[in-house]
Amino acid sequence: MALDHPDRVTSLTLISTSPGEPGPDDPDLPAMSAETVAQFATGEPDWSDRAAVIDHLTHLARVSAGGSRPFDEAAFHGLAGRAFDRTSNFASSMTNHNVMDGGERWRERLANLSTPTLVIHGTEDPVLPYAHGLALAREIPGAELLTLEQTGHELPREDWDVVVPAILSHTE
Repeated sequence: MALDHPDRVTSLTLISTSPGEPGPDDPDLPAMSAETVAQFATGEPDWSDRAAVIDHLTHLARVSAGGSRPFDEAAFHGLAGRAFDRTSNFASSMTNHNVMDGGERWRERLANLSTPTLVIHGTEDPVLPYAHGLALAREIPGAELLTLEQTGHELPREDWDVVVPAILSHTE
C-alpha cells in the first residue's frame, strides 16, 4: 500500500517481517534453520477440535519464540483458547495467507518509500532471522529500527514497555 498509494499511508510499523517476499529467496537473507522448519512440520490439527487447535497454536508459538526467555505456555494456552472461541473459521484464519497472491516483488522498490517507518525485530527470531529486520531498516530511507534483545518472532509481554511507547511515538 505504501509503495503503490503513499498518499493513503501515514506511517508504517513493520514487526518481525522481511523485505524478501514475494519472489525467489534472497541470498543475503538467512532462511529458517532446518531444525525450525522440522519443528513446524507437524501437520494440521482437526480445526474443529478446540483442544487440538490450542495445542497446535501453542506448539507453533513455542517454536517461534526466542530461546533466551522461558516460554509462558500457560499464558499462551489461554490466549489461544480465547482466539479459538472468537473465530468462526479457524482453518481459514490459519491458511488464508498461504493462498494469497503476493503480487509483484517489492524489495527493489523499498528505496522509493517516503513513509515514516518503524521496524521492530527480535534478535532471536527463528522464523525470520534478525538480518531481515536489519535489511528493512537499511533499505527504507529514514527507517528507525527497534531491536528487541532475546526476542524471537513473538512479541512477549516483557517487551511491551518498550514497544508500545515506540509505536505511539512513531504514529503521533
